[in-house]
Order: sequence, then C-alpha cells, then structure tokens
Amino acid sequence: MATVIDPSSLSNLSEVLTKHVHLNWRISFEEKKIGGHVLLDMITLVPNVSKIVLDTSYLELKNVSLNGQALKYEVAERHLSLGSALTVYLNEPFAAENTAFQLKVEYSTTNKCTAVQYLEPEQTVGKKHPYLFSQCQAIHARAFAPLQDSPSVKLTYSASVTSPLPVVMSALLLSSDANEDGTKTYHFKQNTTIPSYLIAIAAGNLASREIGPRSTVWCEPEVVEQAAWEFEASKIECV
Repeated sequence: MATVIDPSSLSNLSEVLTKHVHLNWRISFEEKKIGGHVLLDMITLVPNVSKIVLDTSYLELKNVSLNGQALKYEVAERHLSLGSALTVYLNEPFAAENTAFQLKVEYSTTNKCTAVQYLEPEQTVGKKHPYLFSQCQAIHARAFAPLQDSPSVKLTYSASVTSPLPVVMSALLLSSDANEDGTKTYHFKQNTTIPSYLIAIAAGNLASREIGPRSTVWCEPEVVEQAAWEFEASKIECV
C-alpha cells in the first residue's frame, strides 16, 4: 500500500484507518470542559501493527483500552503547531491486514482547547445562559478528541452528549433522554463520511426555525426570526 503523507498529522496513517468515531461527552459550562471518552472503530492497513498513533492537542488523557484491557500509552512533547502525538502500544500486534478493532480513549478537554469557544451569559444576546460552539477547521479536531485528524481520513460519527442546555451537532439528532440531575443526553448520528474537521457542536439556549425541506436555522431565540429571514433572503437572491 502507498504511504500516506500528511504534514499536518502526527498519526500513523499508513498503518491504520479510522472508519467511525463515537463521542460520549458531558459538557461542563462551569469548568469550560468536555469530558468523557471516544470510541474509534479502526482497521489495519498493513500486517504486524504494534502501535496506534493519534493526534491530540491540550487534552488530559486518562485511560486507553482495547476490549476492556488497559493499554500502555505515551504523549509526546508538544509540537508548536501540530499538538502532541498519542502513541498507544498494543499488548499483542495485529498480525493481519484489514483487522477491525475498537479503541477506547478516556479523556477531558482543558482550558487550552482551541476547538471550542465558551461564552459567558453576558456575552450572549439573551444574557441569561452560557453558550459554546466549535470550529475545528483546519486541524483543531484533535483538541476535542484524540483521533486521526487528517482530511485524508473520511469517517462517519455518532455522539451521545450530556448537557444542561440544548445541543446541536453536524449530525442528525436521533433522540434525547432526560436525566435526574436536570441535564439531557442528546444522541446524534452522521452517516455521511466526512473529514474530522467537519465534526461540530454548539450548546446553549437554542431555538430553531425551518427554512426549507432540509434546512433549519439554530440560534438564540431572541434572534432566530432575524436569522431565518436572513437565510431566506439569501436563498431568494441565489435563485
């Protein structure tokens, strides 16, 4: 197999490939952090793979496991632009090519996270609730999840996000569950393969307006009508 070269990624892209990512997150507006774990469904591209290298940036790593067994890992010294390579050592190498496996990484973002911005209530239009939104382009997805943060990797993703305020993502909302602590857990799924930089999340006091059969505007309720009108007007101008 041809060597995959991506100067923006520290992952071992020529040895393993991510097919699907599941994000299990809990948002803390008080700490300005997202904690939980990520499940990486991967396959080997070559025989005798003994380690997995993932992109990370300013993450607090807590545990890495495969089939319930903890794995040894190390985080390299930070590269000025590319973050820190997370190297996970397998207990036994995968002997065959096209071996499917699922890696679990437990972690939390930190206050240095470059993928997510938090707004205090007074910074919002409504002035009552905090707000968060992400921007992963070009290589900031590694700041909210350890993964192969390269546009050469196209993957599907799903997420279960627990939050005290409504959540939207760049994926379809399947359902939501109320929790005893007053939070809700929102379940999302994106069936179209996308690069990691297109994974997106926003949470806050959100309202929505449909502007077409496949389009919905989400923003604060105080400005949702104005935002819907603006997109409707843009649609008319394009026609």
